[in-house]
Amino acid sequence: MSKIKFRDLRELYRTKIEREDEWRNALAKAPFDLCKKIAHKLDAPETWTEPVTNRVRRYIEAISLTDKKPQTSAAGLFGDITKRGELLAGVSITLDRESKTHPKHSIHFSIAVRFSNKAVQICRWDAKAMTPLANSHWSSDLDALANEIIAQLKTFLEHDPHEGFEKQIQLGFVRDEPSILH
Repeated sequence: MSKIKFRDLRELYRTKIEREDEWRNALAKAPFDLCKKIAHKLDAPETWTEPVTNRVRRYIEAISLTDKKPQTSAAGLFGDITKRGELLAGVSITLDRESKTHPKHSIHFSIAVRFSNKAVQICRWDAKAMTPLANSHWSSDLDALANEIIAQLKTFLEHDPHEGFEKQIQLGFVRDEPSILH
């Protein structure tokens, strides 16, 4: 029989909890880093103010996929970790005609973050199928994912409704709630 003592178990437990906290924080940091990368690439304004509540919001922000609410800290995303260890989140990009105009419309891009070989990986995510989107793959390259999201948003915005909707990517502005782009 092993000569392990309770104090040894306590030390193992302490180390396990510290590692889990580091892991969770690293997962939850990635959506915020992606938002910063997209905002920088777009040279986006930082904030806007909701007219009724006077709440200050970011034009590009991380959101929880559970409740579609913007998050200001990593802890707000901790509830969206799957049993497979993937953190599910979203990137919300708010668009308007001018900074002081309303209405504004938010478009959400679903993403997932995981660890593989001790490296954080991120991909576009199909929130319904609970798998990476077709044509999306796990990568540590935030720059490439930011470019992918920007390109898809640009393609959507360039669509001319006079040409029909058969080939348009599936995304629509919904005035009462944010749109989700899968």
